[in-house]
Amino acid sequence: MDRRRLIRKLEAASGGPVLVIAASWRADIATDLDIAAARGVADLVDDLDTDHLTVVYAARGGDAAFADSVARSLRARNIRFDLALPTLVTAAGSLLALASERVRIHPHGGVGAYDAGPLRNRQPEMSHALYD
Repeated sequence: MDRRRLIRKLEAASGGPVLVIAASWRADIATDLDIAAARGVADLVDDLDTDHLTVVYAARGGDAAFADSVARSLRARNIRFDLALPTLVTAAGSLLALASERVRIHPHGGVGAYDAGPLRNRQPEMSHALYD
């Protein structure tokens, strides 16, 4: 089944639009969702004409700034969201679960811990430029 057809089925089951956020956690091509990814999500939701959305989140890890920015950009547009978790999520996924209206978890999914990761010598990645 192609992706578009699958998303249409998800939209029919959820009763509204679906946004899929997916990132690989395979070691050789692992992707960590960050503030730049959040800007991409904000660009996508700018075009939505809805007050409710289902977010399917299939990723591990991710920065707190990503979860915060996604939740804020949806709230700024008065869009409430449910979160569907097909897999185990941690970090940003756990924070999105806290911000959502409802969480739907697949039997093989779950919400794991939020772990800030190793201490680093760098400035926080939180940016208010997204909301100006």
